[in-house]
Amino acid sequence: YIKIAVDQTVQNVIQQQIDVFEGLYPVDIEPIYTTEHEAVELLKNDSVRLAVTARKFTEAEVSYFNSKTF
Repeated sequence: YIKIAVDQTVQNVIQQQIDVFEGLYPVDIEPIYTTEHEAVELLKNDSVRLAVTARKFTEAEVSYFNSKTF
């Protein structure tokens, strides 16, 4: 079970990718379709394992993730 956040502007493309992936592998992916800002916030709050957006991270977001220890 993998929860991901997806920018709603790419919902159709990502849903097709999820359908194919789930058909090939024994996994359940739960997408949360939202704004790209909220998708990044969910990732920052560790609520999802992946955020799919139509933009690159801002410098502040990159700095935030680089400062985290995983």
